[in-house]
Amino acid sequence: MIVFGDSLTSGENNGFVSFADYLGIEKRGISGSCLDEYSIYPVFNGGLLSQLHDFNGTVLLEYGINDAASLVTGYVSLATIMISVAKVYDIVKDAYFLMLTDNDEDLIKLSENYAKYLNEEYLQGLDKISADEFFASYLRFSRLMQRKFKTLYLLPAGFNEFDTDMIHPNDKGYRLIAKHLEDQMKRLPITW
Repeated sequence: MIVFGDSLTSGENNGFVSFADYLGIEKRGISGSCLDEYSIYPVFNGGLLSQLHDFNGTVLLEYGINDAASLVTGYVSLATIMISVAKVYDIVKDAYFLMLTDNDEDLIKLSENYAKYLNEEYLQGLDKISADEFFASYLRFSRLMQRKFKTLYLLPAGFNEFDTDMIHPNDKGYRLIAKHLEDQMKRLPITW
């Protein structure tokens, strides 16, 4: 089993220790990465499609936050994301999409935090992104992924173990995510 993803997989904010490490799963996490080469962040050759190879076993796909940021800013179209999802599925079919949460209240709170980061830091003075727009973009991405891949959820309901940026989990949060994923995977025919 291997997990591909962005900074939530790399654990960059936590000394490069994430939920994958606590599960004992091989990881390939690149901060700012997306399914394909359309990140709004300076990530070069970091899209999933540039690293994905044939693997024996299950693949976990932890993407969406940066894909949604690229979509909400207009940097990429929904059609481009749709084709990227199709390309990924063409390469690897035994995969699970790791959606942030199935709890709308928690996702709205995360969307507020991410929109705040975009507006006050990354895109400061360039653009204004509403939390509602980001929320809608993340759901659009997630719905496309769910059409092709089975879904597991990263965050347990009411998750509030964030680092100071209120986007990335802290160490306790990564441990809680690992436990939440483990509980879900135990009910499935997945071995790791």
